[in-house]
Amino acid sequence: MLGSIIFLVSSGILAPEKKNGAHLGSTYLSVTATCRDNPSCVFSGENLTVDIVIKNESTVDIGYPLQFVTRRGPSLKLIDNKSGEERPLRTNLAPHRLLEEFTIIKPGDSIALDAIISQHTILALSTGQVDLTAEVVPAADIQVNGNLPLVPFHSAAKLRIKAADAVEHVENSDSGLGK
Repeated sequence: MLGSIIFLVSSGILAPEKKNGAHLGSTYLSVTATCRDNPSCVFSGENLTVDIVIKNESTVDIGYPLQFVTRRGPSLKLIDNKSGEERPLRTNLAPHRLLEEFTIIKPGDSIALDAIISQHTILALSTGQVDLTAEVVPAADIQVNGNLPLVPFHSAAKLRIKAADAVEHVENSDSGLGK
């Protein structure tokens, strides 16, 4: 399956505390990303809207600065799978005060936000046929069970974006209909 490929990747920011080699913020929340109304993330020449879900995997309340991340946008990076070229996408400015306004995520609950990857950005990075990986990183300092200090959260979800004709080619090859 080409779309909705999900990876949970932990990497630290600001030298976060670690326990058994894992960054503590990443042990509380998971991130998934899917292309809206397009589960295979097929690029057909239009902008792609990416739906991002952050789920509380812990047993305690987690405060996440949702308004800040929504206004700024999550960090996005596109990688051309053929050339290896990477392009980080620009985020927006957001009021710094929003970093202190937390949306509480109860255990087992989720919050959602979205991001748009423009057709121009996709086409500008692609060398020939579109075959990209989008890395979505909604990093932020989170509040664990209402306590301070804040804990860095840095986890990523990856999506594979392919051109419509590339997806048809793969599906036909898999079904024995030709190459």
